[in-house]
This record gives sequence, structure tokens and C-alpha cells, in this order.
Amino acid sequence: LGDESEAESLVRDALAEVPGHPAAEALLVQLLERSGRGADLAAYYVAAARGRIEGAARAHLLRRAAGLYRALGKPEAALDALSAAHGFAPNDTSITAELADLLVSRGQEADAAPFDALLLQGDPFHPAYDRHVARLQAAGDGVALGRLEAARAERQVGTEAARSWLRAAEALRSGGREDDARASEDRAFDQAPELDVAFAARRARVEGDVRALAELLGQRARAVPTEGPA
Repeated sequence: LGDESEAESLVRDALAEVPGHPAAEALLVQLLERSGRGADLAAYYVAAARGRIEGAARAHLLRRAAGLYRALGKPEAALDALSAAHGFAPNDTSITAELADLLVSRGQEADAAPFDALLLQGDPFHPAYDRHVARLQAAGDGVALGRLEAARAERQVGTEAARSWLRAAEALRSGGREDDARASEDRAFDQAPELDVAFAARRARVEGDVRALAELLGQRARAVPTEGPA
């Protein structure tokens, strides 16, 4: 113990002179891990982050601290460290996702929502989709839900895209965006005219327009030849 204590003191002195020195930092981490001093290691990461200049380097250290705090059963400290990490690296989606997951695990759904929204803005197929959709539905935010479904539809083709466009239309209509809802229904039919529900949605709107109905039926017949004239 005496040797390790002396070694730790020497390493800390070296790090005070040359903050972030890779070899010295690796040795300190090894010493603290070996002695089971997770709290001290987390505290070191937090302190070391203050001495870094680059935001990404600070975020990396703070994220490591957050992981240790979580393992130690200190969720408040973990949340503080991870929130700070996100502040230094707001475009790092892995940190954003970890922060959102931590907030959800603590029952802080409202606080997690903006981070899930940010993740879905970059990737509408992110795993946060299901829980964020549930939030939007519970809040009755049809416009936000419609935009999310439309973003997914833009990256899909065929029947998958059509179903997403139809979900977007339903959500947008509930949010009072009738024109956008109709445009989404049009996109759904364009993507998959053979899809009955897409055809029905489009037909309901053009039923009174003979010319538009004829064009629609022509498109449908080309997509589903068995429905064409004998």
C-alpha cells in the first residue's frame, strides 16, 4: 500500500505539471482501479476535464466519470457529468443518447424528450423512436408526430414509405394541418398505388372530380392490372 500510495502521489505530481500526459494518466487510472477507488477516479476525470481545451476531450472525460458514478449508484453525479459532457459535445449522438436514456431511467421523460427529438432529427429511425412517438401521442402533438413520420417516409420506398406517409397524414390532420395531410396522402399513393388504404384515401378526395377520378383509376389499374377493364 505504501508503494502504491507513493506511486500515486508521484503520478499526480506529474499530471499537475503536464496535464493529460497519456502514460501518467494511464498509470493513475490503473492504480485507482486496482484499489477499487471508483469515486476517486471519477473525481479525477471531472477535474481533468477542466484542464482540457478541446470540447471533445472534455466530453470524453466527463462521460467516463458519468459511467463510474452510475456504477457507484450515484445517479445525480452521473447526470451532472453527462449533462456537462453533452454541453461540450452537443453533436455527439452517442452522448446525447446516453443522456436521454439516463433521464428516462430516472423517470424524467419531459427532460429526455428534447434529446430524443434531437436524435430523431438526425436519424428518424433511431431506437428512441417508439418512446418519443408515445410521448407525442400522449401530448396530442400531431404536427411534430406528422413531421417525424414524414421524415421516415422520405427515407423509405414503396409500401413502407406509403404507410409512413399515411401515418404522417393522420397525425398532421389531427394537428389541424389539412393541406399537409392531403399532400402526405398524395405521396403515399404515388409510392404505392397498389396499397388499398392509400388508394382509398386518395379516391375519397377526388370522388366528385370526374377527370381527377379517371386519372386516379388509371394509375390504380396500371399498378393493379386485375382491377382494370376486362
